[in-house]
Amino acid sequence: MKPCEMTEAELAELWRRASGRRPLELEGESWEVAYPGRRPGQGGPDFQGALLAGKSGQLLRGDVEAHRLSSLWRAHGHHRDPAYNDVILHLVAQDDTHRPIRLENGQEVPTLALDAWIGEADLPSPEVAAASPRPDLGLLLDRAGGKRLEEKAACFYEEMGDGEGPQVLYRGLLGALGYAGNKDAFRNLADRVPLRQLEGYIGNMEDEEAVAQAEAFLLGAAGLLPSQRELPPDHPWERCLELARARCGGEVAIPVPWLRWGRPGNHPARRLAGAARMAVGFRRQGLLEGLKSLLEKGSEARVAGELSRGLKVEADDYWRCHLCPGTKAPGDLGALVGLGRAREMAVNIVLPFFLAWARREGRHQLAERCLKVYKRHPKLPDNGLLGQVRACLGPALAGALTSACRQQGLLHLERNVCYQGGCRACPLKEGNP
Repeated sequence: MKPCEMTEAELAELWRRASGRRPLELEGESWEVAYPGRRPGQGGPDFQGALLAGKSGQLLRGDVEAHRLSSLWRAHGHHRDPAYNDVILHLVAQDDTHRPIRLENGQEVPTLALDAWIGEADLPSPEVAAASPRPDLGLLLDRAGGKRLEEKAACFYEEMGDGEGPQVLYRGLLGALGYAGNKDAFRNLADRVPLRQLEGYIGNMEDEEAVAQAEAFLLGAAGLLPSQRELPPDHPWERCLELARARCGGEVAIPVPWLRWGRPGNHPARRLAGAARMAVGFRRQGLLEGLKSLLEKGSEARVAGELSRGLKVEADDYWRCHLCPGTKAPGDLGALVGLGRAREMAVNIVLPFFLAWARREGRHQLAERCLKVYKRHPKLPDNGLLGQVRACLGPALAGALTSACRQQGLLHLERNVCYQGGCRACPLKEGNP
């Protein structure tokens, strides 16, 4: 195959395996590909956070966009999109414009044609095998997963400060519901509508009234009620939310620049409705005590299921067919917080939080239980980042990813080894220390 005949998918796959290949020559400088970058889950450049290392020790961090033709940069409108302003390299199979690309911010970025980087003889065969993993792979992943848990627990420990444990847990759960793009917005909203205020207001209400009030608090503070979006509240539930908002007052809405949320079911309004109903479900005991009771309930092998069922939030008839109050969905959107997201929240928020909280409170048995549950927790649904790292080591690595702990270990290594340009010294590859 000639370089100019490669498809965009083949070009992207070649770049993904670029570490250790022939250096790039860009504007008279020679650069090694220390890390090719991460494939984003939604939109934006093809590879984000790539790291190029110059011969004299300089480092260049940014994004990489791959196209079959260089003219597709403008044809796709990337020159008008600020999401592409961190691009440092435009990799193309064929350069049909012979000039640098221009970003939305006015900066120019070099275009590198594939045949100027590697020749036809150097193109990899589709059958090139992945790097060989080492035999003690499972043990290494367990250790790395333990380090990731300890790092998360240390952050929660520090965040608790003078004992605001319930608020820290609530803030963490809302951040997880916001996914990466809206995590900070959700965490800020948790501080504007604190758990103490929310639980205090709905604590003695009947279920339906408590749900309406909690949703009105959160959706109103986020500016997502129909009246705040200049829409008529046509549905009875929307009118109920508007009345609840008027009755309690609540925080003044601050416009939130919501970022992309992927699937329609992940709309911020639906996630906030899920958070509201989660708070209502635990309001008698309180969020912290309610989740702690699930963590302490039954055998360690059953805790993962108890936590995920406690965090899952089903949708009622209204939320199955609405993206946001006042906006209908094209079909049934399912749960407000699905089982997969509930499991991820258990592993990434609940277990590290309670490990930190138990150590702060001197609850040594609870801390030990958190560690054991974490190590035994079934593996989570795969995500794009896990898939990218796994592809570097092939089927043997996939076979070793038998638990959430090991998946977390792989993410720990991606952040601390891959992302730092340490692909050649990856501890998971055979022969490396």
